[in-house]
Amino acid sequence: MLIGCTSSRKEVGGTPGNPEVVSITPINGGRDLEVVWRNDNNAEGYYVACDDKRLYSPERSNYKDTFQVISGTREVCESDIWGTHCRELERTCKYVSITSYRGDKQNTTSIDLTSRVFTVNGIIVGRDSSPSWIKLDLSNKTASLVSEVDTTLPNVVWFSFSIDSIGRWMVICKGPSNLAFLIHNGYSYPYKYLAPGEGYNDVAVISPSSVGTRFFFWINNKENILIDPSDYFGAVEFIGLQDLGGNTYKADIVIYLQDRVRGLRWLRY
Repeated sequence: MLIGCTSSRKEVGGTPGNPEVVSITPINGGRDLEVVWRNDNNAEGYYVACDDKRLYSPERSNYKDTFQVISGTREVCESDIWGTHCRELERTCKYVSITSYRGDKQNTTSIDLTSRVFTVNGIIVGRDSSPSWIKLDLSNKTASLVSEVDTTLPNVVWFSFSIDSIGRWMVICKGPSNLAFLIHNGYSYPYKYLAPGEGYNDVAVISPSSVGTRFFFWINNKENILIDPSDYFGAVEFIGLQDLGGNTYKADIVIYLQDRVRGLRWLRY
């Protein structure tokens, strides 16, 4: 995670310093984010923003608070002659900023929450072809196309595509003994930048019918089957798909990995 400051830590004349972030914690199963910072005696209060959009009441009711919970969804309600109808929309952030202020003097700390992005091109997928494996190295932050799998490597997971006897695309996952690499096919899931909190399997049927089709993944520590701050969430999106004939395809994909705040299901980039 990257925390950057827009100006100096402290200035002369009572100007508050850049808020010093104490903790950044995913909560509510990774849907929401809690940020805590130290109080600055020179500050009259603090503003919090999600991608430059300030949070107002009721989300931020007390501007002297030194913590903020940012929900990954927000409720939107509309009224008509039949009554009031509400629905949940996603609201994830690429950056969260905390600004301390006194009068017109202010300083800001920005928290980078963008997903890491990998591109893998030229994946051959067919019913009779040998599977190509995508190797996702969580320690070295790399993704590559390989022909063999070594599940003894720590902190490395693998997945491949295949086509079954009735033409369905399958995703198969492998990993070391301490990690579960699970897939959600994305069917009927309403959000793009907020990964699902449930519905994952180690083998999944997908339907890459067009460019832009995506599915989600959850890399879970097997010691705790629940979502926790040791987990990773991500998505795979098809950016190229070429029919080579004979039920064989060439695919290009982008992988989005949230590793700045582990356990957070936000996938902005």
